[in-house]
Amino acid sequence: MTSTKLAILASMAIAFTACKKDEEAPAPSGGGTAPTTGTAEISFNLYHGTVPFDLAALYNDGSGHAIRFSKVKFYVSNVHLTDHVDNVLAHFEDTYILVDAANADNTFTLGPLDPAEVHHAEITLGLGPEVNNTDPLTVEAPLNDPDMMWAWSTSAGRMFLKMEGRVDANGDGDVEDVEDVDFMYHCLNLNNDLLREVEVHVHADVAAGATATLNTKVDLQVLLSSLNLIAYPEAMDGGAQCALAMDSLATSISEIE
Repeated sequence: MTSTKLAILASMAIAFTACKKDEEAPAPSGGGTAPTTGTAEISFNLYHGTVPFDLAALYNDGSGHAIRFSKVKFYVSNVHLTDHVDNVLAHFEDTYILVDAANADNTFTLGPLDPAEVHHAEITLGLGPEVNNTDPLTVEAPLNDPDMMWAWSTSAGRMFLKMEGRVDANGDGDVEDVEDVDFMYHCLNLNNDLLREVEVHVHADVAAGATATLNTKVDLQVLLSSLNLIAYPEAMDGGAQCALAMDSLATSISEIE
């Protein structure tokens, strides 16, 4: 075999080996594009004092009356995240949250966020008029929850805070007697009177491709501390007792330790 033929065969072998290696090389994970943003989510952890809240448990209102909740729900909107020097990292103004004590978990996705160190979350309790006035038949969850609206008038807007249960009226320490009474707080209005702004310290590092959870604590003992559910078992719309309850709800939210 001539030297020329040997050179040609050697070149063909090298080319074949190179092509085979190219074919066998694995494709980069994720299509070859590394993620550049992370995901932020916020969690509302319900407590009574230092222990997790139990919807079936007996508690006391601010005047010492035994009570048991059957329902605790409230809306959160207009979430803003800031860093340790108050630079705004993200606005989630179109994210609406319905916290429900009946849920096993109250963690909600906010959305994408560039890698950063989050220090504070600014939230609104309730819904602004431009959202609260929308047609419940044309919006998505959680704004279409019929339980947060008057059954007889969906145009009245959504309840910002809804609490229901029973209170011990005869002082025997339980809520099972015929003398005991139901309580209900259905707090809503179509203006800004009941909106409450809350700034809570929530530290979390957001990394590209990962999910960071901003944990808050909602202490229902604090919420109850201002209420006398025997004297005021019912509160509707935007009256004084609903304003008091919304104030207490705002105070109840803090960083979870």
